[in-house]
Amino acid sequence: MKRNLLVTGKPRSGKTTLIMDIVKELDIPFCGFYTSELLREDKRVGFVINNLKGERGIFAHVDSESDLRISKYGVEVDVLETVGVSEVERCLRDNDLKIIVIDEIGKMELFSEKFKSTVEKSLASRYPLLATVMIKSDEWLEKVLDRDDIQTYYINMNNRGQVKEKIKIDLLGLLNEEFGVEFNNKSKVVGGKK
Repeated sequence: MKRNLLVTGKPRSGKTTLIMDIVKELDIPFCGFYTSELLREDKRVGFVINNLKGERGIFAHVDSESDLRISKYGVEVDVLETVGVSEVERCLRDNDLKIIVIDEIGKMELFSEKFKSTVEKSLASRYPLLATVMIKSDEWLEKVLDRDDIQTYYINMNNRGQVKEKIKIDLLGLLNEEFGVEFNNKSKVVGGKK
């Protein structure tokens, strides 16, 4: 079974929503970060990095003076590394049962070499990885996507519910396979050690 599960789809297809629904619905430990939109008067003005411990920071903003830019957004790599990357690195250091979450492997995040290194370490770890990935690729991402241990799920508005259920089943199977932990249909531990 492939232990690195990557969700892709067009912008605003619900990738982050799908990931966060899975985190909320499965009663198992998740560790990592996700990205959310920053709105002003119902218009997107930036992006926030949120780690699953509750820390957050503005990662990209229209008013940023950063020289690193994607479209109209200045990208604050230090915020990504402090809030998101450092949390994934912490997750990789301990031996507790968990699923690592990285949302998103996208253009803005790829400005950070530390981020790319941490993604590579996550892919090679014993922990299942649940990540979102941009639909367009670059040379580094192509190498990632060519790995034999990656399962990619393409979502759209019509299949999001089906894909979510498939990923939940796959994650529970991975935890059973890697950690010898079995779950009942509500994802509660029924065997093994949590």
